[in-house]
Amino acid sequence: MIGTSRVARLLDGDPYADRPWLAMEYVSGRTLLTCVDSDGVVRLPLAASLGALLAEGLSAVHVAGLLHRDLKPQNVILGDAGPMIIDFGLGAFMDSSQETLSQSGMIIGTVRCMPPEQAGGHPQVSPAADLYALGTVLLYAAARHYPYDGSRLRCQSDAPPE
Repeated sequence: MIGTSRVARLLDGDPYADRPWLAMEYVSGRTLLTCVDSDGVVRLPLAASLGALLAEGLSAVHVAGLLHRDLKPQNVILGDAGPMIIDFGLGAFMDSSQETLSQSGMIIGTVRCMPPEQAGGHPQVSPAADLYALGTVLLYAAARHYPYDGSRLRCQSDAPPE
């Protein structure tokens, strides 16, 4: 991605092939999910830095006219060069007039990390969907849970009494 080192580079691809494909650069490191699950939550100052760096990457993606549509802790690699966004397998052009992966009523992505409009099966999502997903990634990094668990929202009232 031009203007950032926070997104794995697209090397080649053919979105119009019978079986669409893309090849991205290999990014060495561990996923954010693996790091949090094995090492514990990220301290808040580091979570804020992580958020700023990932927002830089998403900004470059959006400036290029693309959407990620599946940002989640598994799609963030923490390596020697810092956090990198990977896996654009569900990505789409923002102004795509041609058929894309999604159709009305079809849910594409990881439900725990997607905004309500995407979870509701709306085929055209905006960059706001990626920003919502970024929030879920940062929540997982700082608290090791998602905003949703199953069919229930996680609310303050769900917390056990002190």
